[in-house]
This record gives sequence, C-alpha cells and structure tokens, in this order.
Amino acid sequence: MKSIVDYWKSALAANPYLSPSEVKRSGGISVGSSLVEAGELDSKLAQRFLKSNFVSGSAEVTLLIGTFTKKEFDKDRSKPMSFSAVVATCEIGEAGVLVPTSKQPLIQTDLLKGEDSTSSDRFFVAFHSAQLDYIKSNPWRGGSARELLEYCGQLEQSLMSEFLEKNPIYKKSSDIFLFFPERTVNSRIDFVYKEIQAAIAKEKDIPLFATIASKDAGSQKIVLTENELMAARAGHMSPEFGLADSQRLALTNFMDSELGEVVALNGPPGTGKTTLLQSVVASVWVGAAIRGDAYPPKVIACSTNNQAVTNILASFSSINENPDSRLQGRWIPEIESYGLYFKEGTESGFFDIDRMTEIESLESTRVNQFFLEKFRRAFKRDDSDLTLSDAVAALHASLKKGYGLLYGIEVKVNAYAVAANRIATIQKTFPQVKDIEQHCRDQIAILRERFDLLENAQKIWKETVQSRPQVHSDLSASFRDLVMTLGLSELSEMSLDPNGYLSAESAFEICKDICTKSSSDFSALLVKYRDAVEKFKDSQRDLAGVGEKLGIPDSGTIEIDKLDFVADSKIRQPLFKLATHYWEGRWIQEMNSTVWNGIPDKVFYGTPSTEKELEKIYSRRAMLTPCFVSTFHTLPKYFSFKNRFEHSIAFNFADVLIVDEAGQVTPEVGASGFAFAKRALVVGDTNQIEPVWSSSPSYDHYLALEAEVIGETNGSKDLDELKRSGHSVSSGSIMKLAQNASRRDSDLDLGRGIHLYEHRRGFDEIIQFCNELCYKGKLIPMRGPAPSEEAGGLPPMGFCNIPGKAEQTRSGSKINRLEAKIIVAWVKKVAPDLISRYKKPINEILAVVSPFKAQSDLIKDLLRSEMGSIEIELEACYQNAGLNGRNLKSDIGALISGTVHSLQGAERPIVLFSPVYSKHDLGSSLFFDESPSMLNVAVSRSKDAFLLFGDVPFLLTNTDKPSGKLASYISLRDGSEIEVSTEEMLREDFGAASQKQAPEFVNNLQGHREALRKSFELAKSEIMVVSPWVTKHALDSDSIISGIRSAVERGVRVRLFVGEEMNIENSGVESFTAVLTDLREAGAEVTLVNNMHQKVVYIDDETMIAGSFNWLSSSRSERFKLMEKSIIYNSEQVKNEKLVDLQVLQSLTSRNQTVNEVFLSHPEDSRSAPKPPKMAFA
Repeated sequence: MKSIVDYWKSALAANPYLSPSEVKRSGGISVGSSLVEAGELDSKLAQRFLKSNFVSGSAEVTLLIGTFTKKEFDKDRSKPMSFSAVVATCEIGEAGVLVPTSKQPLIQTDLLKGEDSTSSDRFFVAFHSAQLDYIKSNPWRGGSARELLEYCGQLEQSLMSEFLEKNPIYKKSSDIFLFFPERTVNSRIDFVYKEIQAAIAKEKDIPLFATIASKDAGSQKIVLTENELMAARAGHMSPEFGLADSQRLALTNFMDSELGEVVALNGPPGTGKTTLLQSVVASVWVGAAIRGDAYPPKVIACSTNNQAVTNILASFSSINENPDSRLQGRWIPEIESYGLYFKEGTESGFFDIDRMTEIESLESTRVNQFFLEKFRRAFKRDDSDLTLSDAVAALHASLKKGYGLLYGIEVKVNAYAVAANRIATIQKTFPQVKDIEQHCRDQIAILRERFDLLENAQKIWKETVQSRPQVHSDLSASFRDLVMTLGLSELSEMSLDPNGYLSAESAFEICKDICTKSSSDFSALLVKYRDAVEKFKDSQRDLAGVGEKLGIPDSGTIEIDKLDFVADSKIRQPLFKLATHYWEGRWIQEMNSTVWNGIPDKVFYGTPSTEKELEKIYSRRAMLTPCFVSTFHTLPKYFSFKNRFEHSIAFNFADVLIVDEAGQVTPEVGASGFAFAKRALVVGDTNQIEPVWSSSPSYDHYLALEAEVIGETNGSKDLDELKRSGHSVSSGSIMKLAQNASRRDSDLDLGRGIHLYEHRRGFDEIIQFCNELCYKGKLIPMRGPAPSEEAGGLPPMGFCNIPGKAEQTRSGSKINRLEAKIIVAWVKKVAPDLISRYKKPINEILAVVSPFKAQSDLIKDLLRSEMGSIEIELEACYQNAGLNGRNLKSDIGALISGTVHSLQGAERPIVLFSPVYSKHDLGSSLFFDESPSMLNVAVSRSKDAFLLFGDVPFLLTNTDKPSGKLASYISLRDGSEIEVSTEEMLREDFGAASQKQAPEFVNNLQGHREALRKSFELAKSEIMVVSPWVTKHALDSDSIISGIRSAVERGVRVRLFVGEEMNIENSGVESFTAVLTDLREAGAEVTLVNNMHQKVVYIDDETMIAGSFNWLSSSRSERFKLMEKSIIYNSEQVKNEKLVDLQVLQSLTSRNQTVNEVFLSHPEDSRSAPKPPKMAFA
C-alpha cells in the first residue's frame, strides 16, 4: 500500500496548474529574478513571508519561474492571460538565504500534453515526452541559486521555443513567485497522504482506504435480492414514489456491507442515482434512531465535480413533503436542508457551516417552544406540562411502532419465501410431476398393493416349502425374477448367499420393509408438502392483509416488489419524518446540556484540538443534517483537528462515504477521502465523461517507476495491471477502483458492481440510442415513446443537415460558423413557442453542446447578440408564462453553451449538438469518437428532444464509430429532419474573393426545373447530380433522360448519385431497376449510395447548386410541390468542394461500384434480364 500512496502523492504534487494570481491568493509573493539569482532575499521580506504562512525557522519553498503575460487583450478565451511555466524548490530561512534543493525542476505538468491526447482544446506549451527526454539526458544535479535559474532557463528554452514562436502575444517577465504548496488547491489532500504514510509506518488500520488502494480484485460475496433486509431499509425521503427494483437491490446490498467494504454502483443516466443516495442516507439515519443510538451516523457525500456536489445539495434542499401529514416540515426554526455543505469560500448559496452556526446560536427558549408547539400539533397533545423529554420519548415510541410494522412485513415476506422455497425444493425432486400431492397418494397406494402381494406370496412360499421341500432351491434361484416383477428394484442389488442363492424367507421380509419404509417416506413427504402449502397459503393471506392495509387492491397474486415499493411511501417515509423530529429533539437536548448551558464548544472558538471534540461537534450536527456534502479538496479542512503539537486528520471518522460521479474523479484526488470513512458507496458510470487526467501515459510510467509501483524489468505488464485496476493516474478513476474492489456483482456482462437499469428521464427513442451505444440494450426505458405534440412538435431524435466547414482557431480549437449561425437562428425562431409551452426560462429549456470550446463560445456570443432583436417578444412570453421576476438577458447569458462537460450531471428538455467537424475533415480522427462517453452524455441529458445540427453525410462515413452510429440512428427515423430557410444555409466560407458572381437563390419549382435543364445544356466536361430519390415520373416530366443523352453525345460525363435502400423500399426492386436501366442506357454513370442526404448539382468545376430540392424525384406538379429552395454558387472553391463531396459519397457507396458494374454487364439484353434480387443492390 505504501508504494501506491507514494505514487498518488507524487502525481498529486505535479497536478495543479498554478497561475500567478492563484499563487498570490495562496499567500505567495513576487520577487525580482536578480534577488533569487543572488541567493538572498531581504531578511524582513523573508520573515514577513514566513510568518504570513505560519512558518517558523526554515522551510522548503516552491518557486514559479518564467511568468508569461499577454501583451494585449486577446479574444481567444482558451488561452490564459498569464501563466508561469517552471516549478523549482529552495530552502529559505528567516535570514532570506535561498538554497536550491535536489528536487528536479519541471515545467508544470498541467501545461504539458501527451502525444496520445485527443483533445485539441487544451492549452499546452510542450509535450510530456519532451520533458521526460530532457530530464533523462540533462537532470538537475544541484547547485547555487544562479545555477538553478540557468538550468530552468535552458529547460524552458528547450521545451517551449516552438510554443513561444507560434504565440508572440506572450511576453516574459523577470518576476519569480515564491509560495508554500501547502496553501494550494491540492495541499490538503497532500497532507492526508502524509498522514496515511505515517499511519502505515505505525501499522495503524485504515480499512476502507486499504480496500480502495489494493490492486487485488475484491473477493466475491453472494448478491442479496432486492426484497431482502426489508426492515434494514428503514427510511425513504419521498412521499410520492418508491424505489425501482434495481435501486432496492443496490440499497439492500449496501445495507449488508461490512466495515471496510466498497460497494460499486453503476448508475447510467436517468436511473435514479440521487433518489437512491437519499434512501441510503435515510435508512442509516432512521436505523440509528430506532436503535436509540447516542448519535446518528455521519455520512459524507463527495465528488470533485461541482455540478455533482450542487446536485446533491439541491436534492437535500428540495425534499418533497406529504401535504396531508402532520409530520411535514422541520421542527427547528430556520433550518433549510438535510445536507450540510462543507464550503470552501465565503458564499455558497446552500445550507453551509455558517448557517449551521447561526442555528446553533439561536435563543434556546425560542427553539424549545417552537419544537414543542410543532409536536403538540402533530400528536394532538394539549397538556401544558409537556416536556422536551416527553416529546422525544413519544417520537421514539412511534418510531419503534412504525418499525414494528416494517419488521412484521419482513417476517411475513420471509415466511412466504421459506414456504415457497420448501414447495420448490419438493417439486425439484419430481421435476416431471405436476401435482405433488396426488403423486404421493398414488405412490402410497401402489406400495400398499405391493406389500399385500408380498404378504400373499410369502404365505404361498411357506406352504409350498413345507409340503414340497425339494423345490426350495429352484424357487430361491428364481426369486430375483419375482422381485423384478413386483417392481422392487432395490433387491436387485442385494448380495447372494455363499451357495449362490438368495434366502427367500429373509428376502420377503426385506421387500416388505422396503415397501413399508417407502410408503412411510411418501406419507411423510405428503405431510411435509401439505404443511408447506398450508404455510404458503397462510403467508399469502398475511401478505394480502398487509397489501390491503397499504392500499394495494387484491389481485389474487402476491407481488412482493409491489409491497416493498408501496412500503417506501406508506411506512418508510413516515419513519424518516419521525426520525427527523426525533433527532431534532435529541439535538435540542444536546444543546441544552452543552452550548446553551454555557459549556464551551470549540466550534465557536476555532479548530477542535482533539478527535473527541471533532466527533462531538459533527455527531451533534448530524442530528440536523444526516449528510455532509463536500468536494474531496475541502473535506480534510473539516475533518481535521489541531493542537499545539500537531495537525491531524480523523481516520475512519465517518460511518459512510458516498462518492457521486465517481467516473470523473481521478484516483490520486479521490482515494484520499476513503481514509475518513468506514464503508463506501461509490456511484458512477464509466460510460460517461472520463476524468481530466493531468498525467500523460509516459509521465505516468515515470511516476510509477519512481514510486516502485512497477518494476524496471516487468514495467509494461505492471503498468497494464495498474490501468486495469483503475489505480493509474493517466487512465484510472475512483469508479474503476471501486469496480476492482467490488465484492458484489449483479451483472458481469456490464461490468463489476451493482447496476441500475430503469431510465426515467428521456423518451424511449432518446435513451434507446444510449442503450445500443453503451449498455448492451439492458436499460429499461420507463417514460414511454414521445407523443407527437411533445417539445413543440420536435422529433425526439432529430437532425438538421448543415454543409458547413470546420475551421481551426489560433488556439488549436475548431469552429464551424455555419453551424453556429443556423443554431442561433433556429433558437431565435422557436424560443417564443418553447417558453410558452414549457413555462420556463429559456436557459432551463435549452442547452447547446459542442466538442469544442471555441464553437461553444461562438454560439454563446451569437445568442447574446441575436436574441436582442426579439427581446420584446420574449419578454411578453415571459409574462404570459408567469416568469415576470426573471431577467431575460441573464437567462440568455446563463443558457448552457459549452462542451459536453458542462452538461455532466445536468439535464434539459432539449439539447442541441454542434459536432463542428465537416466533410472537409474526411479521413481525420474525430476526438469525440475515441470513446462513446461524450455522445452518451450529450444524448442522455435530453429529456424531450436531442437535435443534431451538423454535416450528417460526413458523420455517416464513420460507420462503426459513435458519431456514425448517432447519424445513422437519427437520419433513418421518419420525420427526424428539421428544415431551416435556404438563406440561413448560405456558405460564408465561399469568400467574396473567390466568387465569380454573387450567389443566386432558387425559390420555386419552375426555377429548379429550369436550373436542372440548363445544367445539362451548359456542362462542358462533367455534370454531377446528387439526389437521394429518383422516380420515373420526374425523369419523364423534365425530359431528364433526353438531357443526359444530349450531354453524353457532346462528350460530357454524367454522374448520378442516388440512394439505394430508400428507392428500393419506395418503388420496389423491379421499378427501381427499370429506372436505373433507362439512366444507364442514356449514358449516365449511376452510383448507389447508402443513407444519403445531399441534394446538389455540380456543373464542371465552376458551379454548385445546393439546397433541399430532390433533383430526380420531387413532384413536378405545382399542386403538390414542396417549398424547397437552393443556392447557386459560382466560385473557385467549387472544384475542391466537389472533390470533397465525391470522397464522402464514395465512402457511402454500396460496394463503391457504379450500376454499370453491378447490374448490367450485358446491356444488349438488359431489358429482358430477370429481376435482380435485392442483395444485388448491397
């Protein structure tokens, strides 16, 4: 374990990116490089610096060397205003002398990038591998302060020269920052690891941390079923809904967990993780109240993701109450939540330590009277001499009575299960028998009949032997035949006597004994079976009575799941409220005897000096807030104590640690939190966003070698094992660690741990994509399919095909201007209807997600500027929706437009996705295709509609990748396409300089027919028509066959690209083949394309007509025409655009063959050829 701790501690020290401003906030100072170079600071400055950081004598200090600041304002928000590159260390004393240590100076690892990193948004100045190579060949060997600065300058020059050359906006200053890392963001976790190292040296037990740190896989336990431990699952917070089957199974197994055990809970999106966490907290809280424990358990909920922490806090602040219950609300004034926030800063917006301290400072008489008045109303008591002790005792009695009901149900359920199991066991003995009771009666009758036969045979035998002794031997030898005739097969295995004969007399007695015993066995079995059936019926009646009391109609069958479900709201939720008020009363008693009685409490006078004082403070606070909520970085601040001699943390302090969004927590950050608790429930989903790792695989390898976690000779295999178990700082997570430690696995097909299945957030069509992408179809959609009128008539999975072009920004990120423009135009168009429909502010309805931050920023800027033009209309919508108090501009500013990380842990009715990549990126690797997690998160966050705004044909080329699966899933759905105006589709990247003439708009049917006719007439070398559909009616109406023939006769190459499956499905194989034959005979080259969406005509390399018109199929009747539009471009860029489109079309082509090659190898008899099978089009 020691090597793992050393490894994580080293990774943690290299993790944080420290900007000059952060260093100053952490108590750092700035000094000139000349002072550092001289190796001596002003003694007064040094003393002030040491004193302000609570350091006496000398200490190791960290230096940030090489500070770069932007010379001028730059709109590129992906680049910091300033950063410091190189980190080194020195010893400093009160005299100000600086002595460099032997530690290797490094460029901050958060400013480095791994070559294998796929994120192009991340700011970096060099590569990890370059730094590792440099320090291997040029290690720091110690020296003076001057030599240290020279070495750092050489390190910076070697690694950052290319970055500085490409980014002349940065200017280097001579300032050097000095600070103590203990004051930085990771310092508290670093301190925890120091304490763990000391504990290991002293052989002190930290069981939960030992479990999560172990690379060994957890030894397996039997997974309990969802209906076991009914009474242990004693609390539930919601009065409306009970737990689903998989939630109950998870809760049951957690309640069964042992000290030091980690329970891994895999929670896909929308499967009720928050509800389950509430039930865990409620159950342990209620259980302690029923037992009459001195204090309730201490439960911590942690994550590194602010959204996850916020979600937990919000859930504990908004527990629904039963309006008809006299137990509703809190009986302590001014308390607002069941969760206590361990905040970092001064303002949190949640119920935090400051608010708790205010409540602890309330006037005691007021609190006592408030509580007793609430109690009188709830229990209908009007006795004037009622005391607090009376009230607490009454609450405890009610708790025990309510628990008795729950325990009684468990006893009845167990009796039902035992009886059912007894019947099943008997039935397994006779798998072919349908009626066990009748079978027993039949066997008893048969055995009695055989016994009577034996009796008669024995009598005859005796009479015969007595009258004719000579036949004794013959009959004895034949006795075995008699046995077999009687069906007493047991005798066939009996031994013969020495003479080879069976003693007939004794054989008769044995056979009779066998019959008697078998008959007796069947009689006993019959009694046993009847008893089991009777007990089963009794338990059925008992459970039916329970169901009746719980308001479950008698359906003739017993559904234990339904009983358990209803018990959540009818029994466990009232128990939770009783426990709430019981602990409130106990809290008042505690306060009356301590703080309000004048006994000092360290909570009011600074940090506790002993673990006992810490225990007292937080045990009391747990009486009001059953869950403490914190980030991993903040947790050590609250669970530590300090005296004159030492600063220590409280190992094994909390009873339960809950980790939420554990798939996003890096192991070196999150593992430290396990030292504070006794058992853990780790909740996450490795199919959602991965952590942001600060270490590259190459740097990870370096750290693992240094910490001796892996060996020199077997390093590669050891590193693979480190990655498998989740310990790796470049690929691991707390969720992977928990899965490795898991002792309870409910579905190994989906991975280690317990799994949740029931999805309630999105419509079935939405979650089905995620189900197919990540969860092997095992999620259970619970909401149902989308009604047509939902989300303003939007498809649940829709797309808008946008032929834009991705551009790279100076920071390396990407934007797609056309996608951004169309998304904003669409939002502008639909916003009034959506606000009217949902009665919510716009930022609570919509979210826009993109893989690239630059695109998200562009969309956000456009939203701010464009939405202003309909501000009056939107303000009116706000008023009509009852949103008068909302600030429209603030809501537009708050609308999520970010990378997929901005939606992790959140949800919106409608999510828009801008992939940015376009057909011009064909052949490139899309970084969000490296893992299905990004698209899984983006899609699963939408409740009513997920809309893709991008280049769908290009995405379809990525057949087996997540993006290709998404494009295929959406585009093949009927009614999934979203139309926008042709004017909005105008390609701005076709710059004015390259335009031979301004773009023209074709706005009607006649215009499109004329444009197609002219295309065939004006083409000089080649015409290319891309049309998903082709119909004989369209070909005949516009004389397209004639146009093709004329063009071919002039030497023009005619290339047609048409859809394959859609035409076969629409027209049938025979009709479609006939149309293809006509086109081929006219001289056209026809290529069949799968799942195509482009509608474009290219004339030579000079003109492109693109839009929504199906050139070879749209109705030519004015009566049935559609409002389709196209744009004519005459530009030098058409040639390149055509080549790109060809590449895309060829990648979608059926076997990449033209019709000439696939169908009609003998054109002279093609008309009489038999109809080709459908597979010919594949």
